[in-house]
This record gives sequence, C-alpha cells and structure tokens, in this order.
Amino acid sequence: MRKRSFLLTTGLLASGLTPLALASPATAATAKFVDDFNGDGHRDVVFGDGTATVGGKKQAGAVVVVWGTARGPAVAVKRSLITQNTPYIAGTAETNDFFGTKVTAADMSKGGYGDLGVGVPRSGKGGALHILKGTSAGPSTTVTSINQTTTGVPGTPESADYFGYDVSAADMNGDGCPDLAAGVPGQVLGESLCYGGVATLLRGSKSGLTGKNSRQFDVRTPGVDGDPAQANTSSHRR
Repeated sequence: MRKRSFLLTTGLLASGLTPLALASPATAATAKFVDDFNGDGHRDVVFGDGTATVGGKKQAGAVVVVWGTARGPAVAVKRSLITQNTPYIAGTAETNDFFGTKVTAADMSKGGYGDLGVGVPRSGKGGALHILKGTSAGPSTTVTSINQTTTGVPGTPESADYFGYDVSAADMNGDGCPDLAAGVPGQVLGESLCYGGVATLLRGSKSGLTGKNSRQFDVRTPGVDGDPAQANTSSHRR
C-alpha cells in the first residue's frame, strides 16, 4: 500500500494536476461513511505520501483524494491534490516537511461529511496537524491547524518533537463526537527521557476539534505499558 500510494502521488505530481480539482458538488446529506468527504454516499480514497517531491522539494509531502462513484474510485477523472503549496494550506512546501505522513478521516465537525486530518510532523517548530472540513464540494478551503502552541494542547514545541507523526480519529469516549490522537515520538519527558515520546488525545465536540480538554499519554502514565528507562534508546527521529 505504501508503494502504491507513493507511485500514485508521484504520477499525479508529474502530470501537473491542478491542486483542488474537486468533484462536482453533491447535495448535502448525512454521510454514510467517515471517508465520504463530499457527502454523495460514495466512499472516497485518500493517500498520504510524506516522501513526495513538490516543486522540486524532496520529501515535502502530498495528499491525494480520489473521489468515489457508484462504480468505484474515479482515479482518471475525479481526484484532487493537496500540498503545502495549495493556497489555503499554511506554510510552503519545503524539503523534509513530510506533509501527509499520516492521514485520517472522521466527521469531526458533525456536519454530515467526512473531514480529513493530515499530519505534518516537520511543519514549523515541532510539527502540526491540519483538519480540512468536509463540504458538498469535498474538503473545505477553511483549515483548522493544531499544534503544541494551540490553547489546551499539552507540551512545548521543539524542533524534533514531530507532532502529527501519526494521526488516528475515533470516538474514544462515546459522546458521539470523534476525537483524534496525535503521535509525538520525539517529545522530551522531564529532564532525563530525551526520546520519550507521547500520544496527545484531542477531544472532539459539537463545534469540532480543538485543544480543549486535551490529554497526554506516555510511558509514565499509570496503566500504559512500557519502561521509562528504555525511552532514551528510541530512535524515531528522522
């Protein structure tokens, strides 16, 4: 799957596909699937390739959305390309940004469409994740960006934290609002665990995903498996 997604993304970049080549708008309705980004009742396919070359910048990263139809994914005609050179995405494609290293989907805004979560572990200082709200025309051009400077999010951003190295969405507390877990493998723990790493849980709400009530989990958290003494031997940093 990793190789196939890489080849697909590389091919789209090479073909000069215009970013945000969205499918025709569909009538808004409650999405049957968390990965139905335009609410047309068909599952879409999203590929994240953090190693893609964008504008000559190696490993800048890209995300490709292939729109679903009654006959399956419409690879040839209905797809969009999102990178940090896309006008509404914060930042600019740079070498080793790894935009789209991991992606996830859920109706995080409770709007009836699948929303797209994109991890950017080398964005700015410490990494970030972007939430693209689903609409009848697909992922919105209004993007919510969350990092360790966001109010309520634990931690202090450091250059090798890699916030958003991994992202996964699900309703973890059963309140009907999807939450999102962001991996931060390079997070320093205290004064001695240089490569301890944490998972940051961002709580969902009826107004969408924010930093409010976020929690941080690591090997020191009661009930979490792991030996803090071994954390310094980790090597997650690229």
